[in-house]
Amino acid sequence: MNINQFTKEEIFSVLKDCLKDYFEEFNLNYSSVEEKYIEREIAPVNQIYELICESNEANLKLTFNLVRYPNSSSIFIWIESVSEKGLLNLKEYFVKHKMVRFTIDYFEIDGNQFDLENKLNAFFDWLTSVTDAQLINILQGKDWVDIPFDWGDYK
Repeated sequence: MNINQFTKEEIFSVLKDCLKDYFEEFNLNYSSVEEKYIEREIAPVNQIYELICESNEANLKLTFNLVRYPNSSSIFIWIESVSEKGLLNLKEYFVKHKMVRFTIDYFEIDGNQFDLENKLNAFFDWLTSVTDAQLINILQGKDWVDIPFDWGDYK
């Protein structure tokens, strides 16, 4: 179903289901704690769907963003370590691991008319297939890696 046919609540429901399946796949103990919806009338961003999950065991917070621009959308996943006082952008993690071409294909969505469930399922299928032992250790709070993020003009 086209993303424009979903209500905000339905979009968050699909996001939660996909994240829940991913967490279960790797026995990660995260729970959804907060949903944020931001709508802007001024470009470059039209809408942001933000889902924040926490793992008390790992002392981590995971933030999933679906950001809708006028002609495209993007997925951002941030992992925040409270103990390490660090922030890791998952896209940058994969770029560092030389997966640039594949990363761009899954984190960036062309157009604003797309099948939300198919796109998110494809993204999480891909994410599951490329999740390595180091990323699992990071998500479990056993390891941390500092990867610089280029904030560009947003600094």
